[in-house]
Amino acid sequence: MKVFHGRKVPRWSKKHSLLNKVKASIIIPTLNGGNLLLKVCEALIRQEFQASWEVIIIDSQSSDNSIKQTIELFNHSNIPLKLITINKKDFQHGRSRNQAIKESRGEIILLLTQDAIPANKNWLKIMIQSFDNTQVAGVFGRHIAHDNHPR
Repeated sequence: MKVFHGRKVPRWSKKHSLLNKVKASIIIPTLNGGNLLLKVCEALIRQEFQASWEVIIIDSQSSDNSIKQTIELFNHSNIPLKLITINKKDFQHGRSRNQAIKESRGEIILLLTQDAIPANKNWLKIMIQSFDNTQVAGVFGRHIAHDNHPR
């Protein structure tokens, strides 16, 4: 597994990117994601999805230990993790996600947040299968508040 650190992630050549396409890229913006980010990543690693896919985390200079723990978690998996670090002051919801999308290799892009924990091991497969129908342009999953969510 290769993790890229720093503000700039290596740009792939057109030839390289075509050879290394994956079925899905999961993009997660984060800032001090803590245990919830780890739970999200643990749930992603447990996914039963046979095609190739990647996780891209765009981090706004987290000061907690969550990024280090996330990297360690992915080091023990076969799922590629790409880490993009940006300045806190540069974070904007759309622009930051678009930056990660530009660096992705996925045919299908899935956007998560640092506290959106996939409910089961088939979440990714179900989301991707929806695109087998050529009439489908986008999908979303049911949102269930986690235990620590303010009510």
